[in-house]
Amino acid sequence: DAANAEDVHTAEEAAVERRVGLDEQRRTSVIAALHDSGARRVIDLGCGPGLFAAELARGRGLPRDGAYLGLDVSPAAIELARARLAGDPRFAFRVGEASAIGRRADPDVDAVIACFVLSYLDTREVERVIARLARRQPRAKLIVAFTIRSCVDRRGADEPADEAADEAAELRAARRYLAGDPAPAEAMWDLRRLRAYRASIERRYRVVEQIVLRPLAQVVWVCELRHSRS
Repeated sequence: DAANAEDVHTAEEAAVERRVGLDEQRRTSVIAALHDSGARRVIDLGCGPGLFAAELARGRGLPRDGAYLGLDVSPAAIELARARLAGDPRFAFRVGEASAIGRRADPDVDAVIACFVLSYLDTREVERVIARLARRQPRAKLIVAFTIRSCVDRRGADEPADEAADEAAELRAARRYLAGDPAPAEAMWDLRRLRAYRASIERRYRVVEQIVLRPLAQVVWVCELRHSRS
């Protein structure tokens, strides 16, 4: 019946939003970067169930005559996003992988957002995606957000005896890495994946602004294409 269907929908929405895990602080930092970029037309890679888009719809980053296209690999997330933004013609959503960006005739945009999606792609795929973005969307700024711990690989395969203490140690190492001291992070993790992600971006873009969310060990980069490259 209708009540059961609503309960199922609510439970599914909660599960998707827990998976995406975008809290207010994360969204605020990315919205601030988007607003400062002056972007009017946006593609959001890995848009999830529309939490970020809903913030934009409330007038915090996307102008009234703006346009937003959200992509996500999850049909459930896209369904929730469409329901959340129903009635606002600025917002459109499509099922699709972040790695597929640039393979089809996407609209020209002012900004491409890649929030917490790099870690779901291997280094070769990130290299291909960034190359396609630079080629197909040369005028667009690239706004990248990532968590240090999701972009590295733990050394050793043993499970920690105390997960809470281990998580705290990882967070301390990530914060020290962001503060310019890589030694604890290098001892704990293999950093090659993180460095490869950064190299793929910096080969084609320059980072014009960096926002560091130190309590969460997260970073937001605002990047512009290196126009001097052929």
